[in-house]
Amino acid sequence: MRIAIFGPSKLFLSGISYYTIRLANALSAHAEVKAILFRKMLPKRLFPGWKRVGENLTRIDFNSKVSVHEILDWNNPISWIKAYRLGKMDFRIFLSRNVLKISQSFLNQFNKVF
Repeated sequence: MRIAIFGPSKLFLSGISYYTIRLANALSAHAEVKAILFRKMLPKRLFPGWKRVGENLTRIDFNSKVSVHEILDWNNPISWIKAYRLGKMDFRIFLSRNVLKISQSFLNQFNKVF
């Protein structure tokens, strides 16, 4: 099984960033996982914690089984096309504010397979 996870990178550290990393690491024990991450999620000054964008504030990281691609830019449609091509997998997970709904639905299907 191949899974693509789209979400924020550690550059934009938040609860969803932590969840992206932990979900990718957990799923990589059972499947091939690609993490397709935002390099520029929005203009830096509009991000709630803009003063800390890009700082290394955590030791959590993707494990070596996860293929990490930090390529998405909010202002570059070419990066969207690249991400779309990289994300052609069996399952795609898009992490956002509704992360728990999306992931719970996916995990229900994932559990049926294993």
